[in-house]
Amino acid sequence: ARGGRRPIQQFREAVEALSPKGAPLADRARIGLELFAALRPDHPIRQYEAQTSGPAGPTADRLVTGYLNEAERDVDLAEAVATVERAGLAFLYAAAGHPWQPDRIFQGAIPKELQARVADLEDRERTLLMDALDPTLHRDEHRIYASAAEFEPRLPSWPEEREAQPDSFDRLIPHLTGLAAPAGIDPDPANGRGRVSYRVVTGMLGEIDRRSHLMAAAVDGRRTCGQIDQLLYDQTGNAESAATRQARWLDLANYGFVLLEAPDPRQHVDCIHLGPIRDRLDCPCPRRWVRACERHGFCTIDLSPVEDPRAPALAAALKRLKIAKVAVCGQCPDYVPEE
Repeated sequence: ARGGRRPIQQFREAVEALSPKGAPLADRARIGLELFAALRPDHPIRQYEAQTSGPAGPTADRLVTGYLNEAERDVDLAEAVATVERAGLAFLYAAAGHPWQPDRIFQGAIPKELQARVADLEDRERTLLMDALDPTLHRDEHRIYASAAEFEPRLPSWPEEREAQPDSFDRLIPHLTGLAAPAGIDPDPANGRGRVSYRVVTGMLGEIDRRSHLMAAAVDGRRTCGQIDQLLYDQTGNAESAATRQARWLDLANYGFVLLEAPDPRQHVDCIHLGPIRDRLDCPCPRRWVRACERHGFCTIDLSPVEDPRAPALAAALKRLKIAKVAVCGQCPDYVPEE
């Protein structure tokens, strides 16, 4: 994000000013380390580094990849959204660093005509409006969520439930997305940085703190957030506040490591004919699960007809499971005809 990366640009310009013309990258990194160590603790560049990588200060490698990379191209939110749409995807929303707070922008009573104009905006235009009026929403990166253009994703209900019942968060069940995995380049698990490198599906590298890494490693699609937090407490003896634990889970979700699902009992109740859950299908519907059913062979919540655009994804998943066909089982506890 162009707006939030000003400290990087300033530091790069300072290092270039201090370096001899044509100095190799290793020399510029050494100069950068000397310069960083000399900055005041409250300098914006030091504050930026502490927020993104921790208080220990950058290594030479971190300076090269994070500050001296001249090949980077910074974009604003409108450019990022347009890039997503050119790829044939539908923009859903952009994750912000903090909730939208109109009182940070507007003074006094907002005219009703202006309120109506804002209410009539589509999600895309409302997102760009918020970014234009409050640049602090998006710091040094834009995290954009999108989907296939023809797919309308299911909106979870737990964010609203959490507002009324904060304890309900512990009952959510995290599922790994497969979009990131440990990079395997941390030679010493007990290193002082306390961070673990991850590689995302695009090939880029990033880091998360070790506690969040342990949380992600414990995700199995069955245990709840509360159960995993308790497991880590039993293993480490290190207790964190409920707010801190929830913030960690939300960060993992916002960065695309996990999906947080409500504990829908249909996802975890085996068929009454003693058949266990076989697998979750790779299809757009997050509620379609294949279950082994001794009476009918296999059953699922519904059956996609051939003309249904989701049918190819369902057929591909059944082929992967070596299942010839799926029958709708009216006897299973997750079968609701109205759905």
